Amino acid sequence: NTAFNDGGGALILGAAVITDTAFMNNLSGLHGGGAQFEGAAHVANSTYINNTSVSGGGAYFKTASAKQLMNVLFARNSAATNGAAIYVADASPLALVHVTIAGPALNPRAAIFVQGGTVSITNSIVASHTTGIQRTGGVVSENYNVFANTTQFDGSVSSGGASITGVMSFVAPATDDYRLTAGSAAINRGVDMGVDTDFFGDVRPQGGGFDVGYD
Repeated sequence: NTAFNDGGGALILGAAVITDTAFMNNLSGLHGGGAQFEGAAHVANSTYINNTSVSGGGAYFKTASAKQLMNVLFARNSAATNGAAIYVADASPLALVHVTIAGPALNPRAAIFVQGGTVSITNSIVASHTTGIQRTGGVVSENYNVFANTTQFDGSVSSGGASITGVMSFVAPATDDYRLTAGSAAINRGVDMGVDTDFFGDVRPQGGGFDVGYD
């Protein structure tokens, strides 16, 4: 799908609950290659793969409404300017919980770009980008995440102290398989956020603790 301006796959002006949905191969000429959200939103067990826009390749969040991403994968999304996976123009708040942002090769743009609002990131993976989180405005906090980017933060980001950098060891990024292997740094690195299953329906936690990311 293609949009001249906003929301290549979907432009959502009101409240939205989106589950078990794939946004793939969409194009926007301005914002939100996969989707643009302008109202309250809850997105769970969904994927954004190979979407493209000028800003917010995967998803673009606009206006101050409560929003949450849970058990969501962003892979191979691209932006000409800012926010290859996610662009936050304003959100109060936007919570990322058990989200995986990655790709098979290094992406030249920041994975998450925050211009305004309040954003919290927990139990998530941000990898394969030149910058993990870029903040030019708003408030960004993060904890219990695993990063693997050239630079993890650009701009002030409040860190809780439990995040690490490490090797992701995905199953097969070339075929968009971002499940974790036993050698991944994301194993047992998370905290209980009340999410008792993952994207695939597997029970959380398993083994020694909560795994980070959508798997």
